[in-house]
Amino acid sequence: MYDCIKELFGLPCPKGFSESEINEVRQLYGRIPYALELYYKEIGREEEVNNTQNQLVVPNKYAWPKSKNHLIVYAENQGVCFWGISLSDLGMEDPPVYVTFDNKNKSSWELESHKLSDFLIAMAHVHAGFALPFSRNTFFMITESEAGIIRSHFKKKCESLLRWVSEGVEFYGNHVCDSIVMIRNAGDYDMCYASGKETCFNEMCEVLSSLGEEY
Repeated sequence: MYDCIKELFGLPCPKGFSESEINEVRQLYGRIPYALELYYKEIGREEEVNNTQNQLVVPNKYAWPKSKNHLIVYAENQGVCFWGISLSDLGMEDPPVYVTFDNKNKSSWELESHKLSDFLIAMAHVHAGFALPFSRNTFFMITESEAGIIRSHFKKKCESLLRWVSEGVEFYGNHVCDSIVMIRNAGDYDMCYASGKETCFNEMCEVLSSLGEEY
């Protein structure tokens, strides 16, 4: 389910949590979805994958943050929003993920991703834009027309996020080690890109270096 993340970050022996550590979450909530359990076991301890920009909530951190109706699985790095699974969906193998921008009461939730596994893969691509070794280390503002150029030259890597940051995020790239992140925002896009291999990064630059305005 998560082999694409291992390939993206070049993880031959990824680090995960033990069964006893994951049981701490089960004791709090009664059960957890298979997609989350598998993620914890296979990649849960990989800091670059899970904690470069936003933060995966891991088994020993479930005392914070809390919500009455959701198991919160991810937190935005400044606490602007939180992502969670409805408690009524915990019996599902791969449930939807919801986001709240009500960081105080966490009472209003919107659909972010139809499947938890899709959400976790998308968030890994967000982090790849910052963590992979070959990167411009900056964002570019691009137009809808320039976004169309990216879509025509590169393959869609995974399902989009629907709400974060404001109008969702798309992901593209032609190699397993690539990530192009396009954040939709008021008709334009904020774009960054990175790769795990220099040759692949240079290939990306042939198209992307002429697009957008750096900021």
